[in-house]
Amino acid sequence: MALLFYSHDLIFNGVSHPESILADELTTTSDSKLCRVLKLMQLLAKEKGCTVLMVTHDNHILDIADLIIYMKDGISYGFLVLGW
Repeated sequence: MALLFYSHDLIFNGVSHPESILADELTTTSDSKLCRVLKLMQLLAKEKGCTVLMVTHDNHILDIADLIIYMKDGISYGFLVLGW
């Protein structure tokens, strides 16, 4: 099961312990809502072993990443491993 975050909306089908979260451009949402969502995703990743894949153009979000994959035109051109 996976949770899907898309353009600050959440599609949730009664999943209490998702294996993965796919998040697309969460930074388009309000700061207070974004903060709550990011904290929840961090909690699920660290305490429940949930994999979080987030797409963003906002470099401020990178502070919470363990792995950054750089892409351009749909092609990966580099990566940076953090916090492992």
